[in-house]
Amino acid sequence: MKDFMKSFRAFSESRNILGVGIGVALGASFAKIVESMVRDIIMPPLGLIFGTVDLSNIFFTIYPGNDGKMIYKTLADAQSAHAITMNVGSFLNTIISFTLAAIAVFLVIRWLSRTNIMIDSTASRTKSCPFCLSDIPYRATKCKFCTSTQPELKPSKQKREKSIDEKLVHEIKRSVKKIKKHI
Repeated sequence: MKDFMKSFRAFSESRNILGVGIGVALGASFAKIVESMVRDIIMPPLGLIFGTVDLSNIFFTIYPGNDGKMIYKTLADAQSAHAITMNVGSFLNTIISFTLAAIAVFLVIRWLSRTNIMIDSTASRTKSCPFCLSDIPYRATKCKFCTSTQPELKPSKQKREKSIDEKLVHEIKRSVKKIKKHI
């Protein structure tokens, strides 16, 4: 139990928890935006094409309700009568929402990769052993495969490269400033 508490405390005090919290909050907000876009912008024109304004009211009654009917005007009427229905319209709404969310996530990842925010984090952590050419940790002094002593690292005169978290936070702050200017 002590080990668990130590591990949990180390995790909660690390910067990773902040990233997880930001990701969850942005994900929930993003889901609401996609849901609103599907319901309020995309579904009305599709509803006109299919002959109904609300796709969620496209359903088939499989088994009659308590009143013995097989045909109901709305899904709510069928559900209130305890009829068993196949909700095709709700399924279509879910598929469209998922597709739009997938496209939006793809566009965000594409934007991040074009702005060089996302980098290969393993590339800077490893190096090749000059003797056996195996990948070893960058700061290793001995190769774990051939046990050869590694040349010393030369101190870098370059600025320390920002981590992905720092780059994302900087990019979010920059975007918020741009949005505030236009408001």
